[in-house]
Formats: sequence, structure tokens, C-alpha cells
Amino acid sequence: MTDKITLIEGLFRNQYVCISELLDLKNKIETPYGYIKDITLDIQRNMGNKKKQDWLKKKLPVALVNGIFGKRLDTALSDYSCYICIDLDYDLPNELSERDSDWVKHTSDPYVKMAFHSPRGGIKLIIQHDSLDPAFHKELYSSISGYFGNTHIDSKCDNLSRAHFISYDPKVYYNSSSKVFHFTPSSPTKVTPYVASKTIKSTGTTFWKNLMLQPPKFKNPDQAIKKVQELSDRYFPVSRGFRNSNLFRFACKLHDYGVSKDDALMYLLLRYVEPDFDGTEIEGIVESAYK
Repeated sequence: MTDKITLIEGLFRNQYVCISELLDLKNKIETPYGYIKDITLDIQRNMGNKKKQDWLKKKLPVALVNGIFGKRLDTALSDYSCYICIDLDYDLPNELSERDSDWVKHTSDPYVKMAFHSPRGGIKLIIQHDSLDPAFHKELYSSISGYFGNTHIDSKCDNLSRAHFISYDPKVYYNSSSKVFHFTPSSPTKVTPYVASKTIKSTGTTFWKNLMLQPPKFKNPDQAIKKVQELSDRYFPVSRGFRNSNLFRFACKLHDYGVSKDDALMYLLLRYVEPDFDGTEIEGIVESAYK
């Protein structure tokens, strides 16, 4: 049994795997700049457009809280974790007040080690437990779900390699002195403590470091704008089919790089206004990026 979790670069990308502490996940979630924040805010501003949100979510890295994995497969488990993540889904914005009430309730619960909001606004609850054998993982998930008694808990998230999107949340909650949830399996069969298999090593150090990289400092706004334009041209061009999302990311970068909202708006209006992509739409995108 381990107190480590696994971070993977994406839902369908296994090239970069990071064996991580829970606090490292917290740091990535609350970092107020960079890629994770940009994509999360883009998902949130597309509330109501599920197809667009699903497409954007796939760009985010994911956390496999249930242990150390070589890739996102139940059979790829190397060592079982003492943590489990319970997923709560809501019909937003219709159930916003209920979601907020549940957040207050669950972050006051002594068993909740960590809590954060999913990209679309749901709640993730991470609990520390004493179950030693992953063979009982589904039963453990059911037992903890029963303890919380919340009808919004997603019962389908009980598989070992369940991936949770790492999304920006400045309100992420962490309780260093949370209680350990005691689990007793229903089976009378004696449980043999799980033994870790092959060692998994972290890969893609540069990739994970860049997710947390602080924005560079510039002498003046023009230098910052020039740098962001270079990044956009190379990695997220503002071209047809991607104008809305990539301009939003462009504006987020300008914000991170210290460019004022007025300067950002002026530059983006002068460069990207077209007959079917007018100034009002661009102004709305900039407003969202600078919230």
C-alpha cells in the first residue's frame, strides 16, 4: 500500500506519467496561471455546450488517485493507494445552490482529506482509507458513498484506474489531519495484504514542470504581446474552427504575462476582427479571460 498517486498527461495519452504526492496534485490544481487554468476556464465559459466541453476536457491531464499505474488500465496497477476519489455530478447551473451547499457540508466532514471542483463544476472528494486489497475496491467505493449518502455521487466511478481531470480550482480544500476511513469487507474470506508489483518511474519531467512554470517578466506590454503571439502561432493559432477557444487561451496568456485588459482588447481587436468574428465576440472573450 502506498500514499502516492499517479498523474498522466491526458485521458488518452500515457507517454508522461508522474508518481506524485497528494499535495503536488493540490498545487497543480490551485496554480493561478498556466495551461490547466486556461483550459479549465475555457470549459467553464462554455457551460451548456457539452460537446465543446467534452472536447476541451480531453486536453487536461488526469489523476489516478487509486494508486501507482504505468498507464490508464486497471491491470496496470503497480501499488494500491490509501486514497480514493468520490465523484459528485450536478446539473449546472440548475443545481448550483445544491452543489454549493454540498461543498460546505463535505469540506466540513472529518473524513475528507481533499476536495476540488471538476472542470464542469462537480465535486471531487478524496478520502484516506485503510483497505489493503484492491480486490475490494468497488465495495470500498460503495461503502464510502453510503457514508456520505449523497444522491449526486456517480456510482460508475468505482473502477481502479478511474481518471479524474486535473482542473484549476483556487478554492481547493485540504485537511492534513483528516480521519482515516475504516473499511471492513463483507467477505468472510481472509484478505491477503496486496503486494506491490513492478516499480513505475516518473517520465516527462519537463512536461510536468512546464505545467507549473511561472509566467516570464517583461519590460513592457509590447514584449509580452509579441511573445504570446509567437506562442499562439506555434501552438494554438487563432484560425477558423478554433478561433473562439484559441483566442480565449491567447487572452489568458496575455493576462498571465501582465498585459492590461485594455491593451489586450485593443491588440486582439486590431488583429483578429473579421466579418464573422466581430468586436463584440472578442470583447466577451477578453472579459472572460480577465475575470
